[in-house]
Amino acid sequence: MMGAYLAEHDHTGPAPRAAIALDGKALSGSAHRTQRHRHLLSAVTHAPTITPRPAGGGGKTNETTAFRPLFQPLDLASTVATFDALRSVKDQVRWLVKERKAHYIAMIKGNQPAALPQLKALPWEQIPIAHTLSESGHGRRESRSVKTTAIAAN
Repeated sequence: MMGAYLAEHDHTGPAPRAAIALDGKALSGSAHRTQRHRHLLSAVTHAPTITPRPAGGGGKTNETTAFRPLFQPLDLASTVATFDALRSVKDQVRWLVKERKAHYIAMIKGNQPAALPQLKALPWEQIPIAHTLSESGHGRRESRSVKTTAIAAN
């Protein structure tokens, strides 16, 4: 969804920014009687689609600690990084922006108790939809929309 949005909307001028997504997945078939599924955290470019740097991990909790080592060797200047709520940690986002000179699109959920109320208080009804995707799968129809707005840095 975010990759499609980034591909269709260039908010930066004549050349679109490179985009890279960070996500973790449980490895199918890796669980045994006494061992839980192993997790893999990967950085994947949106176009062309490549995985420049996967990082293995044990349990899901290791995904957060693999964030910096995964991004460290990559040139992220002016790149847009996308990631889910698990990696939306203030210290990691600050590191991406200040030290790696990247931009980001992050999911914010209940794991960010200060940011979530601030985002909910924005005037979302007044912000136009920038991108919509509707699809069917898993016995249901889902529609997702993206709205973008600027907020003041603090």
